[in-house]
Amino acid sequence: MATKFCMQCAGEFIDAVDRCPDCDLELVDERPSDHLDPTADGAGEGAGGQVQYELHEWAVESRVMLEQLLESGGIRHAWSGTDLIVSAAVEARVDALVDQVEVTTLPTLDPDLPKLAYDIDDWSDEQQTLLMHALDEVAIAYEFDLDGALVVLEENEERVEIILDKIEFPDALPVDDGLDDDGTDHGDEADGGERDEDDDDEDEERADSVDGLEAAEVMSDLFVASDRLLRNARDAEGVLTLVARADVARRMRLPYGFSRAVWTDIVGQAATVKGMLEGDDADDETIEEHAKLLRDTLRQYV
Repeated sequence: MATKFCMQCAGEFIDAVDRCPDCDLELVDERPSDHLDPTADGAGEGAGGQVQYELHEWAVESRVMLEQLLESGGIRHAWSGTDLIVSAAVEARVDALVDQVEVTTLPTLDPDLPKLAYDIDDWSDEQQTLLMHALDEVAIAYEFDLDGALVVLEENEERVEIILDKIEFPDALPVDDGLDDDGTDHGDEADGGERDEDDDDEDEERADSVDGLEAAEVMSDLFVASDRLLRNARDAEGVLTLVARADVARRMRLPYGFSRAVWTDIVGQAATVKGMLEGDDADDETIEEHAKLLRDTLRQYV
C-alpha cells in the first residue's frame, strides 16, 4: 500500500491521508531523511510549517550536490519529485546552500582573458540582485572582487554596459537621432518645428506597432546576417544588414513575449558585432566568433 510521510514528525500514513493529524502539515511522497532528531533545528512543534524549493530547472548534478550538502549539514529534508521540502525553521540555512550550488555551477571567467571591473558598491541590494539575475539569464560569466566590484570578460563589455544602463536608468529613453534607417531626416524642421498632441500620439502608436510587427523580421535579418558573418567576417551583405538592423533593434521597445534581460542581451550582442565591423581593432576571427554567438542566441527565436 502506498504511504506518505510527515516532514516534521516523520510519521507514516496511508496514501489517502493528505495532512499530518499531529503537525497539520501537508504530507510528502518520499520518506524524509530521518537520521536526525525530529525536533532538531527547531523542526518540532511550532516551527512554522515547511518550505518547498522548485528545482526542476536544475541539472541532476546540481540536485545531487545540494543533497550532499544537506546531508553533511544534518538538515532534515525530503524530495517530492524534483522539489525539495524542508522545515521553515531551517529556510535560511537551505537558502545559503542553494546559493552555494548555484554559484558553483555558474559560468566562470577564463583566467587568461582580459577583464573589466565595474564599481557597483553604491547600488541598492535590489539593483544588484536584478543585475545578477540578468547576467545569469543570458549566461554572461561574472565574479565579484574583494572590493565588491563586478568583474566580467572584456569581450562582453558592450553587452554588460547595456544591462547596467537598463538597471541603473530604467526610465531612460532610447537615443533618437531624427533619422530614418535610410538616413532621411524627418525631424521637426520638416514642419517648421511645430508638433501637436496628435503628432505625438501618432508617433507613439507607430512605435508600438513597429516594435510588435517588426521584431521577428529584425531578428530574422540579424540571424541571417550573423550566419553570413560567422563564415566570412567581410561578407558585404552580412556587414550592411547587421549594421543597419542592429541600429533598428537598439531603438525598438521591448517586444512582446521577451524578458528585458534576454532582449537587452540580443541588442547588446548585435551592437558588439556592429562596433567590431565599424572599427579597426577586431580581427576577422574575433568578429566571426561574436557573430556565431549572436546567431546561436537568435536561433531559438527565429
